[in-house]
Amino acid sequence: MKPRAILAWALLCLGAIAPAPQPAHAQTSPPMPGSRIVHTFDFEEEKLGNFESVPMYFSKVVGRGYPIYSTAKFVNDTARSTKHSFKLELDGGSVAYQLAPNRIPINPSADYYIIGFVKTTPLHHARAEIRAWFADDAGKLIKTTESSSQRYALSPLKTNDKDANDWHVLHLYMPGQNLANAKSLVLQLGLMQPQQLSNNALGRFELYQQDIKGAAWFDDVVVFQLPRLSVKPPATIAGNIFGPGQKVELDLTVSDLGRGDTGVKLQPHLTITDGAGTAVVKERWSITVDAAQPWSHRYTRAALPPGLYTATLDVADDKSMIARRTCKFMQLAAADQMMRPAARFGVVATSWPPEAWPQLPAILKQTGVGLVHLPAWRRDMSEDALLRRDQPFDVLINSMQRYDIQSLASFSEIPSVLTEKLNDRSSGDSILTLLDADPNVWRPYVSFLLARYTNRVDHWQIGDANDRFYSGDARYALLYTRTRSELASMMKQPSLIIPWHAFYDFDPAAFPKAQLNLRLPSSIKPAMLPTYIRSFAEAMNDPSGSAPNIIAKVEPLDDQKYNRLERLSDFAQRIVHARAANPKAVLIDLPLQRQTTIGSTTSEPNELFVIYSTLVRHLGDAAFKQELSLAPGIRAFLFEQDGNGTIVLFNENAADAELSFDLPLGATPRLVDLFGNITALTPNNGTTKITVTPMPVLLNQLDPRLTELRCSFALAQAHLPAGAGVVRTQVLLTNPYSDTFTGTLHLQGPRGWTIDPASMPVAIAAKGNFAAPITIRYPYSEFAGPKTIKGRLTLDNAARNGASGAQTLDLFFNAAVVSEVVEMTVISQMMVGENGPELVLQQMITNITGDKLNAQGYAMVPGFARQQRFILELKPGQTTIKRYTFPVAQMTGATSPEDALKQLSGKQAVLGLRQNDGKVLMTKPITLE
Repeated sequence: MKPRAILAWALLCLGAIAPAPQPAHAQTSPPMPGSRIVHTFDFEEEKLGNFESVPMYFSKVVGRGYPIYSTAKFVNDTARSTKHSFKLELDGGSVAYQLAPNRIPINPSADYYIIGFVKTTPLHHARAEIRAWFADDAGKLIKTTESSSQRYALSPLKTNDKDANDWHVLHLYMPGQNLANAKSLVLQLGLMQPQQLSNNALGRFELYQQDIKGAAWFDDVVVFQLPRLSVKPPATIAGNIFGPGQKVELDLTVSDLGRGDTGVKLQPHLTITDGAGTAVVKERWSITVDAAQPWSHRYTRAALPPGLYTATLDVADDKSMIARRTCKFMQLAAADQMMRPAARFGVVATSWPPEAWPQLPAILKQTGVGLVHLPAWRRDMSEDALLRRDQPFDVLINSMQRYDIQSLASFSEIPSVLTEKLNDRSSGDSILTLLDADPNVWRPYVSFLLARYTNRVDHWQIGDANDRFYSGDARYALLYTRTRSELASMMKQPSLIIPWHAFYDFDPAAFPKAQLNLRLPSSIKPAMLPTYIRSFAEAMNDPSGSAPNIIAKVEPLDDQKYNRLERLSDFAQRIVHARAANPKAVLIDLPLQRQTTIGSTTSEPNELFVIYSTLVRHLGDAAFKQELSLAPGIRAFLFEQDGNGTIVLFNENAADAELSFDLPLGATPRLVDLFGNITALTPNNGTTKITVTPMPVLLNQLDPRLTELRCSFALAQAHLPAGAGVVRTQVLLTNPYSDTFTGTLHLQGPRGWTIDPASMPVAIAAKGNFAAPITIRYPYSEFAGPKTIKGRLTLDNAARNGASGAQTLDLFFNAAVVSEVVEMTVISQMMVGENGPELVLQQMITNITGDKLNAQGYAMVPGFARQQRFILELKPGQTTIKRYTFPVAQMTGATSPEDALKQLSGKQAVLGLRQNDGKVLMTKPITLE
């Protein structure tokens, strides 16, 4: 393969360009001056005088897991280019060959990219990979520089000739380090078993499977030298997060050794894109760089709209693009005023290393959260840190206190120095190890932390998400009891938190007076989170209706399984639902990624950070008031703080993706999107038009009393029995104002319904309630399902009564027609029978009474005769299925089966159920598609 074609392959792996088709012949000549190819391994070595079976300067890796009887050799029956490839063969264990140090000299100021091609036999467990290190001038590997390619093997399920003959590309990036002792690049080609690829913490206790036989062929392994690029915010920007209104600054750097040229002409391109991928900035420069004079530039521009952005620095020479670097940064929205940290919201930073802790206070201040979860014990803690002063933890806790951010510290992993002193290691690194060890060994380490930080750490936790307190293992209850007694010896009111999974029942007797860090996995639907939280509050015998002893740990959807908008919408809904359940706090994992490359580690935010920040800033100290009833499938949560209301509004599952409402929101309402962008709204005749979509929005600066008044409109009986025809109930209203108001209430039901009386005078005392009897009449065959009862409240002297000038309020209440006898589900599908296409309707009927059911089911389809089925002696709780078949060819008025299908599309079929005495039990429509 030609040098430029190989470089195109490398850039394809970087996601930079698409390669043009090129002839697949080998690069056999040494690199020319100015070439970016440092070394090529095409395994055509006979012309170099190598008549051995393995490449020059490569030696076999030996040691545990690498048996001496595994082999490797040149072969000429399989090659990607010209004649030969290098074949590695398994015979149990792994096989790898490593290049000797000092064969590929490098400059630590350059970056390197390695690409190679591999094919394998079908393998279940083993994988082919390329691994690389930098080595010092003594030929010793610098272990911290290790990097590896993705792993590959042909799946046993792919056995056709094309799959078996395909070559797969492996690639890895080796950014050079500014290390004076990095002198050469060392490569390793390997076919590795799971044991050599695993980082599992179980170590020798882990069980591995392996392939006994198998092979991998390597060919056309090429090492490139690339320009070194850097694009990042200044070091003073913690977490790559720019504050509200702060100008955007990015430091750009390009250095290139030139490979023999005194100077290299390059064209850097900077592109900034928003979360949706739309370019908002494009800049270009022409530069000349060499090893002694890299190009650097600080790009500055005015603040961007709130959101997450990706800065991409591409560099091209006179032929094509040759390198790319990206970084993510965030611009936060402006806040109305300085807010104190919200103790009801927090983040988990237990996986953040101590070297990153200095950034945490500034990052947390940007989000507005008032709680952070930190590790009190870490595996790498020294003896001095455990028994004298843990300086990183000490400094961080002091910073948290200055920012008025509460801390939750957990004993989650046992420090290595303590593990070495414990006699019984049967539990590995589990916190349960403490139970079987001598308390005199571990108690001083616990007591020191508790004594030193009792007045500075607000909450303590024993264990982490991997500890199965919910498993029923009695040792966890004993561990909790012992730890809490240690806490009680130093605190008047000891409070100890334990991690718990929401899928397991909680026994308060096993963990008396415990608080829960309740993990709510993403497999739970957002709307179900309050149910889970409240069920645990009930189990803990909390009569308040809230959950003050529960911290709700919310998890977002997997970004590998869901698209961007689905994840953002779902995440916001989860936070709102969890907050509405009134837990002690809502926690999420800190939504920043630690991006590690050789020699540097940076923190980059994701879009969940800005959404969480928006919700925290607007809901942080607000009290949840109630959920509002607007329409079926529309969720609206009302929060209130200091007389100002905030509604979080979204379409959960309404039939239409977008619905519009005219809402009484007061004189100066505003709409806030999830990224913090604020839009002032203009009321019209006392109401404001709002469009609701699946993406949540916030409405703030509201008069919550107007909303509470509107949403207090209800019927005493929300479920109207199917087939009854007449229901006597009450209409309800509540006056949220501090003055009495009077007016007239007009009522209207769905088409074909009547309400008596249709209008009535209303007079409600301050903070009082109104209830008036009404009679609702509706057809006996009314379709089951949601129904909207409308009302219009005309106020007398509305301005005097504090209704912000609104003279008339349109009211809605979501009732439903349901059966008290059966539950019924209907399904339609088109099938092909003996006589051609058939419309098949299925009626699933469940008896929900305590008596046997005898009834008649029926189905009516336009153009066909009515069909009936009998239900006989259906026992309580039992379900039966009735099937109705309508041959399409028999449809009245249809000229052909195709014409019948066309006429049926979009029409409604009706399925129902009547008792034998004629009483309607349920009628339900279904749309034919």
